[in-house]
Amino acid sequence: MARIPEKRLIAIIVVIIVLILGGFGTWTFLLYQKNKDVKTKVAGLRSKSGDYFRIKNDVKQMQTELEGLKEFVLKASQILPSAAVAGTDGFLELCGKFKAKSGIKHEALTPLGKGEEGQFTRYRYQAKITGDAEQIVKFINEFESHERFFKIDAFKISINRLAPGVWPEPEKRCTVTISTYTYKSAR
Repeated sequence: MARIPEKRLIAIIVVIIVLILGGFGTWTFLLYQKNKDVKTKVAGLRSKSGDYFRIKNDVKQMQTELEGLKEFVLKASQILPSAAVAGTDGFLELCGKFKAKSGIKHEALTPLGKGEEGQFTRYRYQAKITGDAEQIVKFINEFESHERFFKIDAFKISINRLAPGVWPEPEKRCTVTISTYTYKSAR
């Protein structure tokens, strides 16, 4: 086998080393570029992850607010029910309960009509009742303390005029004008 001159052998070794170093350098550069791309993608994913957690927290907060609003709407619908839920029948039923609780005698309950007031419908009634002062006050108090909104527009108490020196009966006649409202449902 022929022997390669020493200078040529050194040149070949140098070329091989340069090729190895060049390949290693190229490989390192490609890894660096790939690493840079991965870092960019990771930063994008971290940003999206942060957005996700912010949105997740926002959704939780909105759900909490929604629950509060549901409770508010429920309470509001008890104060001012929709016309479909509490028309005249609902009022008559409540009036009967209030009559029973207070012990008054109900002579008449007359609808005075209804009127539109923006998003609300106002129902007016006139109740003619008989009872002692305590019973009348209890009857009126039932309306004023009920969770549904009632307005006592007017009331008039009268006693029977008797002959001088004769005590009047403890029962008094009272005329109470009451308003209640319902909201007009948007549905």
